[in-house]
Amino acid sequence: MPFDNAALVSEVARALAARRPGADDARGGRAPVRVLCGDVGGTRLRLGLAEVSPGRAELLSVREWPSGGVPGLAGPVAAFLHDVGELPGLACLAVAGPVVGGAARLPNLSWEADARALARETGLPSVRLVNDFHAVGHGLPLLGPGDSSELQAGAARPHAPVALVGAGTGLGMGFLTWADGEWLVHASEGGHADFAPATPLQWRLREHLARAHGHVSWERVVSGPGLVATHAFLAAERGSAGDRRPGAARAGRTGPRSSPPGRSRATTRRASRPSSCSLPASAPPPGTSR
Repeated sequence: MPFDNAALVSEVARALAARRPGADDARGGRAPVRVLCGDVGGTRLRLGLAEVSPGRAELLSVREWPSGGVPGLAGPVAAFLHDVGELPGLACLAVAGPVVGGAARLPNLSWEADARALARETGLPSVRLVNDFHAVGHGLPLLGPGDSSELQAGAARPHAPVALVGAGTGLGMGFLTWADGEWLVHASEGGHADFAPATPLQWRLREHLARAHGHVSWERVVSGPGLVATHAFLAAERGSAGDRRPGAARAGRTGPRSSPPGRSRATTRRASRPSSCSLPASAPPPGTSR
């Protein structure tokens, strides 16, 4: 199962365990609940039907759309619910931007997400929007030994703060802290902090990007579009042939709109996961964040 989806449904499972008292199953735990889950990024929109219980989630169905090819959430959600043939009592969607008052403006899309409007338009009884890296943070304990790569040798300290960084269409950030026997996840919009050049070459890169965008954030450098723009700059700076395909120079200037307080989907490396994942309540995340 893709890691993005595992992260989201595990976050929903935690919310259910904390907020939704329910009937006990035969094993003495809470009965599983069907939940509509989703990952709304700047490039792709994924919806899934999950069966969740405290510390456990299983995806039953998943469908994907290009985010820029739909005018909003209501159409894809209605189509997905029609396909699966049921209306879950709960929906939780991870969105690539800050969530304020149940709504989110997605900086790399032309439309907004609003929990109340989506519930009204689709008939879903309860809809919750969460920041995408808040959801991913809850999924870190799901990672196994084969799901991470060591970037810098060292010894991770148990229960020390954990940084969460992901470059995709934009640059997502978050961090985790340990308190009272569990990991607390904190979403962040650090990708929109000012890019801080430290060398003459980096200053020239900043000036190059500022001519195209005005404000230059870290997301303008560390993201899919940012890497394209940086490559184009370095190719010109070093006299390299670079990418001479038609439109390549223009591609180097595209990317997220000027940095608002939000960002598009930025995620960790996708890892194949089993369809059923167990979430240990006190297991520390891997020592390597990506």
